[in-house]
Amino acid sequence: MFARRFTKLVAVCVLGVSGSQAVAAEYTWTNAAGGNWNLAANWNPGGVPPVAADNATLGALAGNYTVTLTDTRSITDLTLASSQATLTQTGNLTASGTIAVNSGTYNLNGGTLALNGTMTTGAGANVIWAGSTLTGNGTLAGTITVTGGGSVTGTTLRNTGTIRWQAGAITAPGTTSLLTNSGTLDFQADGVAFGTIAGGNGT
Repeated sequence: MFARRFTKLVAVCVLGVSGSQAVAAEYTWTNAAGGNWNLAANWNPGGVPPVAADNATLGALAGNYTVTLTDTRSITDLTLASSQATLTQTGNLTASGTIAVNSGTYNLNGGTLALNGTMTTGAGANVIWAGSTLTGNGTLAGTITVTGGGSVTGTTLRNTGTIRWQAGAITAPGTTSLLTNSGTLDFQADGVAFGTIAGGNGT
C-alpha cells in the first residue's frame, strides 16, 4: 500500500515540474501564397504563431512568397532558408537567439528590431535596412545594405560583417548608441552613421 501511494506521489511531482517549463517549438511557414506572421494557420504546427521561446523557419515552397510582420512579436531563432522567401517587417520583432538569413530577403521597412543575439547572412541573401529602428546588444556578422535610413537607439551594436550604406541616413539620438566595428563599414552615400563608432580592427 505504501509503495503504491509513493509511486503516485512521485508521478504527480514529475508532472507538476514538466508542466511549469516552457518547451521551445520548431515552427515552419507553410502558406505558399505568403501572408501575415500573426496568423496561426500560416504555420506548422498551428494553433498559435511562434512565441518568444520558439524557433521559426521560412523555407522552400511552391514559389516566391512574402511574409509580413506588422505587429509585435518575439522569437528565439529565425531562419530564412530559401531564395523564394521574403520577410518584410513593419512591426516590432525581438530576437534573443540567431537571425540566419541564409538565402532570401529580409526587409527592415519599419518598426523595431531588438537584436539580442547574432544576425548572419549567406551568399546571395539580402538584408535591406530601409527605415527600422535597431536596438538590443547583438552582433551583425553578415552583410546589411542600408537603402532608406533608420535609427539606432540605446544600443551597443557589434559589427563583424559588412554594413553597406547606399542611401538614407542612420540617426542615433542621445549618447547611448555605440557601434563597435571589427568588420567593414562601406559608405556609399552621405549621412549620419552612428552616434559613436568605437575601435576594433575593422575597416
